[in-house]
Amino acid sequence: MTSNYLQCMNTVIDKNPGWKHRLWDDKAAYEQTADVIYELKIPFHDYKYDICRWDILRVLILYKFGGICCDLDMECIESLDNFPLTNHCGFLFEPKVSRSANSFVHQSFIYSDPGDEFLRFILKRSRIKYNNIDEVTSSGDYVSQTIGPD
Repeated sequence: MTSNYLQCMNTVIDKNPGWKHRLWDDKAAYEQTADVIYELKIPFHDYKYDICRWDILRVLILYKFGGICCDLDMECIESLDNFPLTNHCGFLFEPKVSRSANSFVHQSFIYSDPGDEFLRFILKRSRIKYNNIDEVTSSGDYVSQTIGPD
């Protein structure tokens, strides 16, 4: 892990001392969510790129256990106790970077109750949407950007 990631991760831990923190690795995340992968018939091992599996694991973990999941490069500037977790599930909404750019939802920060139906919907859609993508498209927020109708 790079020193920048470690520094950002420590801001989350330092600002939220009463919270349980877990840094997931691929193997543990897969083992802990294999039952959901099987139940929802997610073609986890058929995905061509690791980034696809990592995106899905993030959603699987939250679907099964609930909680908050954030990227390692997210810096926490105040306690998450003050964050308005008013819905059962939420994604960070990325602001526009220019007038011509679109705002979009992405997976750098997600929170959810266990078993959330919206996350279940995303996981079911991932069976369809991840099958025929290229490496460039696969990086980042493909799941959260393509959950709508075909």
